[in-house]
Amino acid sequence: MTWDLHLHQHLIITKTPLALAESCTGGYAAHLLTRHPGASTYFLGSFVTYASSMKTSALNVDPYLIKHFTAVSQEVVIAMLQGIFSHSQAEIGGAISGIAGPDAVDAPLGTMWIATGKKNNPPSVCCLHMTGDRFSIIEQASQALFAAISRLI
Repeated sequence: MTWDLHLHQHLIITKTPLALAESCTGGYAAHLLTRHPGASTYFLGSFVTYASSMKTSALNVDPYLIKHFTAVSQEVVIAMLQGIFSHSQAEIGGAISGIAGPDAVDAPLGTMWIATGKKNNPPSVCCLHMTGDRFSIIEQASQALFAAISRLI
């Protein structure tokens, strides 16, 4: 069973509102959830903030964090997660930023930062390193995001 299906089955039952903030996955994580019937009972949506300018305008990520730590950092995914909670009714959320390739500028290829959390609680953050081609990295990163959210609940 994939992590998206595991998470989906749990959230169908609990109806806990979930929102995401995606950068490197470009909305693929949202696609994986919404391909399952009934996702509308819990999934509020995803902020696809691929560009740094969207992270600042849509999620209120401080531009200083991006400039000082880069968009692929612990500090930025935490700020993205905070943006989810201030811009939605989500009770749980997940944010991801990373380098899917083929080029790597801010971090090594396959580097992924994930922040997950429940509203009004400290976030859980991890850094993972994926391998493979661009699509494989995006798929792995999306499933890693769901695994991290599943560990919360």
